[in-house]
Amino acid sequence: MTKYPSTREERQRAKSRRQRRDKPEHAKAHHAVARALARGDIVKSDECSACGDIEPTVAHHWSYEEEHWLHVVWMCRRCHSLYT
Repeated sequence: MTKYPSTREERQRAKSRRQRRDKPEHAKAHHAVARALARGDIVKSDECSACGDIEPTVAHHWSYEEEHWLHVVWMCRRCHSLYT
């Protein structure tokens, strides 16, 4: 019998594990951006590159090939959801 995650946190962890398993290149690109941000190699913008709003942004990758991992544009979550 399969045990289903009971809390929201457990469901989110299970979803993250599935995403890393199913799309490892996405996870590697995400971690590359996180490391580059921590080192100061790239700077996060507060302005959405699509709509121009000033709100929290996320990195959008146009390609998940290794040579493009750090080629990101910063988008608000609303615009990012339109491009994924």
